[in-house]
Amino acid sequence: MCGAIPALANEETAAQQPSPVEAGDAVYVVDQDLRSLLSEFGKRIGANPVLSKGIEGRVKKAFIPTERQAFLDEMSRSYGIEWYFEGTTLHLSSRDEITSRLIGIKSLSVKTINSQIQKVDLNPARYPLQPVPEANAAMLTAPPSYIARVEIITESILKAKKENGEDTIRFIKFGRKSIE
Repeated sequence: MCGAIPALANEETAAQQPSPVEAGDAVYVVDQDLRSLLSEFGKRIGANPVLSKGIEGRVKKAFIPTERQAFLDEMSRSYGIEWYFEGTTLHLSSRDEITSRLIGIKSLSVKTINSQIQKVDLNPARYPLQPVPEANAAMLTAPPSYIARVEIITESILKAKKENGEDTIRFIKFGRKSIE
């Protein structure tokens, strides 16, 4: 990582530094652009990092964990970064960008949508859909890019159901049969 040096195991040095972390598990970052740090991290773990425009700022002085989950947790806690994986793509955004949207699901269940979300390598547990049965909808609070993906998936399922005739109401006219 640019601008980062390996953490020192020396207790005296660690005591002087903010948020000390065991040697080998962290890097010490001094005055680095947050976007650059996140991009470099994504590449280091073999992911394609996609950063939203809302990510800005600098990491002044900090020990940053190098293990994937610990790093992401620290970025979320200290810098307000929201993240999710979509296969090998790591989507990163600012917590300030989180929004809520009511998604029309008609006759679909949240379970059906979550099943399809998992099939495209998204984790529905990260940003759970909340059913709103009275509105035939589900509420989702997440980064805009995640919401857009869930909307596309939901629309695709609804379209497929309609094309297969599964969402069609059939009327059968009952009447008198005349006998002549």
